[in-house]
Amino acid sequence: MKKRILSLLLLLLLVLSCATPLAFAEEGAGGPVQQAEQQETQQQAESGDETAPQETESPDPSPAPAEDEEYQEQLAEAMNEYYKYIVEVIVENYRFGITKEEIYEAVLKELIGTDEEMMEKAIEAIFTVLDENSSYLPNDVKDSFMEDLNANTSGVGIVITNMDGKIVVTGFTSEDAPAKVAGVKNGDVLVSVDGQDVTGLSATELSANMKGEVGSQVTLGFQREGEPDILYFTLTRAAIKQSFVTRQFLQGDIMYLKLASFNQGCYEDMKKALEDADKRGTKKILLDLRYNSGGYAEEALKIASLFLPKDSVITTLSYKDEKRNEVIKSTAAFKEKKYDIAVLVNGYSASASELLTGALRDNEAGYVIGTRTYGKGTGQALLSIVPFNSMARLTVYQYLTPNGEVIPANGLYPNEVVKNRLEFVNECEHFEPVTFERKLFLGDRGKDVLAYRQRLSLLKYYVGDVTNEEFDQTLFDAVSQFQADSGLYSYGALDTATELAIYTAVNSMKVEIDVQFERGYEYLKAIKK
Repeated sequence: MKKRILSLLLLLLLVLSCATPLAFAEEGAGGPVQQAEQQETQQQAESGDETAPQETESPDPSPAPAEDEEYQEQLAEAMNEYYKYIVEVIVENYRFGITKEEIYEAVLKELIGTDEEMMEKAIEAIFTVLDENSSYLPNDVKDSFMEDLNANTSGVGIVITNMDGKIVVTGFTSEDAPAKVAGVKNGDVLVSVDGQDVTGLSATELSANMKGEVGSQVTLGFQREGEPDILYFTLTRAAIKQSFVTRQFLQGDIMYLKLASFNQGCYEDMKKALEDADKRGTKKILLDLRYNSGGYAEEALKIASLFLPKDSVITTLSYKDEKRNEVIKSTAAFKEKKYDIAVLVNGYSASASELLTGALRDNEAGYVIGTRTYGKGTGQALLSIVPFNSMARLTVYQYLTPNGEVIPANGLYPNEVVKNRLEFVNECEHFEPVTFERKLFLGDRGKDVLAYRQRLSLLKYYVGDVTNEEFDQTLFDAVSQFQADSGLYSYGALDTATELAIYTAVNSMKVEIDVQFERGYEYLKAIKK
């Protein structure tokens, strides 16, 4: 293994000596470092280098002392040269600037040596003195990180994000994600995994810890606002395929689009959703970016071009070297405003979400409703660390809004500040009142139908469009399932016993009233076409 490490390092240094200083490409391409690994594999194949042990006349697993000494000297030189290369890449490209001297003093000379483990620790230590969004990803964490970005994994289906020193739930991979079905909510703070305190661990590390074999279980502890005690959920892991875009047609010819994250593939999902809107002639879009903590900037830029007329400025990427600054414009085919858009944001909307929000707001293509965004206006590149099969995230640019605003640490302000509120269901104005005046059947219409649709939705029964006043098939199915779960005769009609059971089930529940959604919906309804 050591011989292979040495040969790989020497080969890397040969390649790097002829390469450009930027050894990585944004969001995961490896650049010259990965190219070196590929070249090594090719050279091994051409030379007949085999990994299986070969028979020899005098097998001797231990090198001679002089040979070992020479090897150690070569390894030390190669490691230190590779370390210097990593430092040079960081110094040249880190957006906020850092010198070799600052890295040296922070990392300490003792960490740089001939031992492979110590070299990895030295590289990892560099990233502890950079901004909070630059980080080192060891081999096991790297794999989990890439799985999350590419949406192929197994686990409990929650999206977690480091925010202000806490691990916050900022979304779910799909509507049927195990965590969502069990009752975990956006904004819950993760405090334990299988009884182990998670203080000090990153979201990426915890995401890896929560994965496992399909069918296995994990117990998660959460702190929830307004709850004095920790809430524990024992969840069964499942195969996870992310559904990036949740869409729904609302009354008033409005399409609701919730984008959970900017993972690979979300652009295609968003494109298909808007094609459906175009087929129906729908020109009003309620775009929900709340709890979307970011992802691939490239996906956000492509999505912006679905909404902004051709040549509209989306953002400016601001690098350490101003000569590299790049103005990104919409590549849309249309030249005039295509949609009326209301954008919902909150304090968990970050990074690529802020890029898209700023683009829509500054181009007056979207009316932004909610609270201040998180304030992460930076983009990271992925640096492949080949000898250790690891990776690092390095902040290389800042996003500027079309008006030239640097996204501040306290986030972007919406056009209209609207806060949600918590209320007991029996006290809130959000729900239609329960009257018990009539028995309701499939095909009936009215506010009393809507009252039960709202409450069954709150109880996690799928009821379709929560603004629909018709007793349709989706509500019939939800009522039938509620009756079966409650020990009532399951026949789909809302009789007095069923109505009372639903009312009692939700009467003492405290819920978040989505005033932001209501305001976005009313804003779009008021636009006359």
